[in-house]
Amino acid sequence: MELTGMYWLSEVVSYSNPHEEELIRYKSSVVYRAGLKFFWIPFFYGNRAFHWKQLGFDAAVLQPNHFFNDTREERIQDTAELAITYGMGVEIECDERMNWMYQFIKGTYEKQSEAELQASDSSNL
Repeated sequence: MELTGMYWLSEVVSYSNPHEEELIRYKSSVVYRAGLKFFWIPFFYGNRAFHWKQLGFDAAVLQPNHFFNDTREERIQDTAELAITYGMGVEIECDERMNWMYQFIKGTYEKQSEAELQASDSSNL
């Protein structure tokens, strides 16, 4: 498998390190000289997340940090709107709870669909 890109591991640009932005820009130039793409996945409150292009990244994907932090459900919508505004993607992290949550959501959807189907059938009587 051919290497096509590099990922910047830190999810935030540190305010306490005055040279971190300079380091990121330097690393991006090294990545470009190697003919690779440079990617970043900042967390929702990650410093400088919306300055990803100025920092030298080819693409950035915003994490809502909803699943592990018990934020309001609106966090997902907020993340999507910010991602659209700043030309980013969205990444949603989860753990094994997603398995039972999927079953719950799927079951709820199926019950709703079944009720809608029954309602539409009864209107044709």
